[in-house]
Amino acid sequence: MKDKRKLGLFNKFKVTRTDGKDAPGEKHAGCEHFVLDITHDPFAIPALRAYAEACRKEYPVLANDLLAKSGMRVPQGGAAAFFIKHKIFDAKYVPQKTFDHLVKAGIIAKPFRDSFGDGPGEPYNPHRQAFGIDKHGIGLFTELSNDGKGGGS
Repeated sequence: MKDKRKLGLFNKFKVTRTDGKDAPGEKHAGCEHFVLDITHDPFAIPALRAYAEACRKEYPVLANDLLAKSGMRVPQGGAAAFFIKHKIFDAKYVPQKTFDHLVKAGIIAKPFRDSFGDGPGEPYNPHRQAFGIDKHGIGLFTELSNDGKGGGS
């Protein structure tokens, strides 16, 4: 077997679009694609994060999804929509205790809590978060525990 470090770029995968737009005469006919193996390739996660950073302002939902796929804690659900609406594309995760302290100290005014999953008959929501904007305009969020009363880490 050849030394992979000496191969460089080569055709290893055949990629087709699920929407058919790579068919002859369509917009993406003949387009080149670059495939990342995010399960085994140690360079794939940093590449996902770099791409997310590059597209964040124009495609914030895609950037958020890529960061989540890369294992980063990112705003989800209502928090994601809130930050996109307020054009905050670099919200920071803080532990629950820190978030609560910032609220009590008045540094985060008018915090919000994603309550989907709290009501009777609503399914468990693993992405419940509390979120808000601090006095400096920085978006902050934390993950809530199953009961929504804190304890996220």
